[in-house]
Amino acid sequence: MLESLKQLRPWQKAVFVFIVLVTGYAGWEQIKTGNVLPASQQESQQNLQSINITVQDRQTLQPVENVSARIVFDGPPVQKMSDRNGYFEIQIPPRKSATVTLTKDGFITAQETINLETDPSTTRVLYMDAQN
Repeated sequence: MLESLKQLRPWQKAVFVFIVLVTGYAGWEQIKTGNVLPASQQESQQNLQSINITVQDRQTLQPVENVSARIVFDGPPVQKMSDRNGYFEIQIPPRKSATVTLTKDGFITAQETINLETDPSTTRVLYMDAQN
C-alpha cells in the first residue's frame, strides 16, 4: 500500500489526506456525541416494533392525557407521556415483552405487559381507573 501512495501525484495525495482527515474527524464526533452503538445494539434498534398506545378512563372511555408511562424491557426504563388524546408510542423488540406502568394523579396506577408473540397487535388501548 505504501508503494501505491508513493506513486500518486501530489494533488492525489492531498485529496487522500483530506478524505482520511474528514473521515477520522466525523468518526471522532460520533464517538464524542455517543452516536456510535455496538453492533448488537444497532441490530436490536433496527428490529424494534412500534406500538401505538391510547390510555382511556375505564368508566368513561375518554382519553386520559398527561399519563406518565414507564416502559421496561431490555436495558434502562424509557419514560413517555401521553398527549391530550391519551396517545403515545413505544418501540419494543418483536420477540420480547415490555412492562408498561401508567401513573397519573387521581388514577390508580396501572400495569400492563405487552408481548408481541402472544398478541401481535401494534395498536393497544390501556385502561386506568379513577380513584374514588
